[in-house]
Amino acid sequence: MPDLLKQLAEAALGSRLRRLAEMLSSDAGSIYQSYNVDIEPSWFPIIMVLSQTPQSSIKALAEQTGHSHVFVSKIVKQMRVRALVTVTPSEQDKRSTLISLTPTAKQMLPALSAQTRDVGNAMQLLTNSVHPEFMALVDAFETALRRKSLSQRTQISAQRFNQQSVQIVPYHRQHAKAFYDLNKQWIEQFFVMEPSDYASLEDPDKIIEQGGSILLAMVNKDVIGTCAMIKMNDSQFELAKMAVSPVCQGMGIGYMLGQAVIDAALDKGASQLYLESNRQLTAAINLYKKLGFTEVKGAASPYARCDIQMALALKQEARCKEE
Repeated sequence: MPDLLKQLAEAALGSRLRRLAEMLSSDAGSIYQSYNVDIEPSWFPIIMVLSQTPQSSIKALAEQTGHSHVFVSKIVKQMRVRALVTVTPSEQDKRSTLISLTPTAKQMLPALSAQTRDVGNAMQLLTNSVHPEFMALVDAFETALRRKSLSQRTQISAQRFNQQSVQIVPYHRQHAKAFYDLNKQWIEQFFVMEPSDYASLEDPDKIIEQGGSILLAMVNKDVIGTCAMIKMNDSQFELAKMAVSPVCQGMGIGYMLGQAVIDAALDKGASQLYLESNRQLTAAINLYKKLGFTEVKGAASPYARCDIQMALALKQEARCKEE
């Protein structure tokens, strides 16, 4: 039978991750038994924190494990029933309680340490076989979700879709011709194609392979706009190859693409977006200013048509607070 979760792809990622967690957790019980560690898998993070910090509050445990206050309270109650933790009032704040491991729990620590080592080695081999940067990608995914929740992103996606039925989507190889044609069309309307244009337009996959992104504006199955984000270094990306179909110009598509690229740059931890343009393109320059770009003096451009360079500072912490 076909795998429905695979067919739904990103739309079912939460369910897919839960299934993956169940696959990993199904072995956890037997692994704990083989090391003579009599605990539930969900207790592991709490025990590890308390093994390094003799006493900790529920709030601190939640912050250090990344779990909710309610979840940690529930786990502590379960562990207390099994005589693995003690709960005592804080001397500094009588409204707060401090959690600590019991002697019974501490006796498990050597075996738990050996288990952690062996499971860690096994998981490292497994994740490396999938992708050398697997855990770094997981970290990046978590960071992006903390910056802006899935519900917020879904609302933005719905707003973008409802605006003239436009949807902003990531580039796939079947879009290569549309990416090339839309950009070639606007370039040749004002200038001539240059070697750097051919290099990026004829091999868009390279932009993604080198750490960048390409976003598309679509109506139904038609690509009506494009915008690339090219990686310059770990903290700086270039906004490039923004093009909108002539029949769709004036509908705010360029602004939607620009905002989506800013979000993508923030998700990658960038501190600056940079772009190159020509003062003759007054509509484009006005758009960049509306997005927050200001004129700067950059390095020599590979494009003969470039006579203005602009940049936008991305403030990760400020952005997080606002959202």
